Amino acid sequence: MRRSACRLLLLLGALALGVATTAPAAGAQINWTTCAGTIEFACAHVPVPLDRSGTGPSGTIELSVRRRRAPVGDESDAIVALAGGPGQAVLPLAHGLLELLGPVLADHDLLIFDQRGTGQSGALKCAALDHYKGLQSPPPSRVSRCAAQIGPSVADYSTLASVADLETLREQAGYQKLILYATSYGTLVALDYARLYPSHVEALVLDSTLPPSGEDPFGLSTYGAMRRILGQLCANHACRGITDNPVANLQRLDARVRVHPLRAVVYNGHGIGHRVRIREGDLFDVLLDGDFDLPLRAPFPAAVRSALAGDNQPMAALNAAANASGAGSDADIDVALFYATSCQDTPGPWTATTTSPAARLIQATAAAKALPTNSFAPFDVSTAVDEGPAMCTGWPTVPPAAAPTAPLPNVPTLIFSGAEDTRTPTANARAVASQIPDARLIVVPNTGHSVLGTSPTVCPGNALDAFLSVKPVKPCPAEPPPEVNRPTAIDPAHLRDLRPVADLPPLVGRTVTAAVQTFGYVVEGFASAFASLLSGESSNNPTNAGGLRGGWADLTPGGTLHLHGFSFVGGVNVSGSVALASDTVVGTLRVGGRAAAHGTLVLEADGGVHGFLDGVYVQVPAGRLDVVLRMRQALLQRAAELRLEATNRLF
Repeated sequence: MRRSACRLLLLLGALALGVATTAPAAGAQINWTTCAGTIEFACAHVPVPLDRSGTGPSGTIELSVRRRRAPVGDESDAIVALAGGPGQAVLPLAHGLLELLGPVLADHDLLIFDQRGTGQSGALKCAALDHYKGLQSPPPSRVSRCAAQIGPSVADYSTLASVADLETLREQAGYQKLILYATSYGTLVALDYARLYPSHVEALVLDSTLPPSGEDPFGLSTYGAMRRILGQLCANHACRGITDNPVANLQRLDARVRVHPLRAVVYNGHGIGHRVRIREGDLFDVLLDGDFDLPLRAPFPAAVRSALAGDNQPMAALNAAANASGAGSDADIDVALFYATSCQDTPGPWTATTTSPAARLIQATAAAKALPTNSFAPFDVSTAVDEGPAMCTGWPTVPPAAAPTAPLPNVPTLIFSGAEDTRTPTANARAVASQIPDARLIVVPNTGHSVLGTSPTVCPGNALDAFLSVKPVKPCPAEPPPEVNRPTAIDPAHLRDLRPVADLPPLVGRTVTAAVQTFGYVVEGFASAFASLLSGESSNNPTNAGGLRGGWADLTPGGTLHLHGFSFVGGVNVSGSVALASDTVVGTLRVGGRAAAHGTLVLEADGGVHGFLDGVYVQVPAGRLDVVLRMRQALLQRAAELRLEATNRLF
């Protein structure tokens, strides 16, 4: 549960403008007004009961709603977008939805609202979790304290409450049927709505699907997906020289870390080191955060192997990158609402009469141990409990409303699943598709969570356009993973781990290899930021980063890469500048460090290297160490991908 929030990702682009009207649909009861700062949407606030059972606190919640009317006609149907989380507001994504849905909005209204407890619909807060961003992991005691601070209304933020809110909106807005467009947690809201109100569902579009009964408390499908994805990552000898069994390696490391956490130093973007410890949950999170950033998984098998060999720095650096990635993907999640909904919706693996957090933890552990051996591989029971039910052990026991049991309606349904998604694996999507006779499942290769927001191809967007236009939907063809997603070699811990360049003294030859590999490591780290510069796209990627073993580097807006004592290989420090944005990639690297031959190397435009190290003249022709050309080609390819992504309508 540490980072299991499911985010709707959206790439905002140039939007086709439409005029929001305030003319009500037939039977409408909502008083629409023009939204401040936009002519595209009308705004309203719709009060709904805080407690729908009639047994809890009185009062109402005002749902903040936006509507974009179809340019022509008086539509009786609307498209409703449901956000992820639980805990994500959808109103900030309003303009991007216009880009995403495009032509279909010519004859369909767009209706969106922040679900209760999120965004502008009474965002749920508790002082105990104020300092936690996204889905950082608070201790169970803080989660328990949060529930106490929320008070008697703690049970009023369930998924079924949001489903009832949606039906209220449909009725008061005067629509006969809805097209539900949902991502991740939003798919659970959509599926429950479809079960309870089948006659009001025109179609379903489900991206990154939860099973219709919700998540099991241990998320077993996630562990199965992790095993599969690790195996696929190393298939066809892709991990030659690293491992022939990445799952077994990770199991070994997990067992070791359970007893002795990995200790390492992580360097920030100014070269300042911070001591860190890597625990079981951190290993789990690195894999999980790859759902939003697949290249995070490329170095993972090698980092595991390095840690098993006693070099913890690669895993520490990877964990730091995953933390940054995870914080970015979950930063807009309302933490209090996440726990209020998750702990209410998913029954814990303990008896209803058990209220003590310690007793619940014992029962949860026993339930996990009772499952088949290796259910949680490559992790273990303790990880499964910590990442699942442990966070809700202190949540008050409130009997949940009975889950809908009616069959899913046979309505037009399009389901997207990322082949590399571990949060909501394809197994979930297949389970849902099997319950809707005419459902169309699109599995998208080389894609993680939130398909329409992260896929590198136009295929999912084309499929969505075809489905909403009632045209044939084409599958996404299988494609090999891009270079950036393929396993990387083991990072050298020492200079002796490198092969020297032939015809040079061993120390000099190894230092040349170390310097060029250092340059390659830095460029790969800045690949997305630099590719954004080349493509003209704005970027939130960091433009400074710490070295693997010391120092730091930064990328200027003009595309010049500066290294400041950057250490990739132990005992070798590299400084200097390389003008990556130049048509001729030329730079000078100054090499030092206790283990290195000292001197200066020039990176030539054609990929060659020359200079002096320890007074020895170095001349390596192009093709012998072609990292300069390969790095530039990779950057140009990534820039082209970004330009392509900018033309897609992503969600």
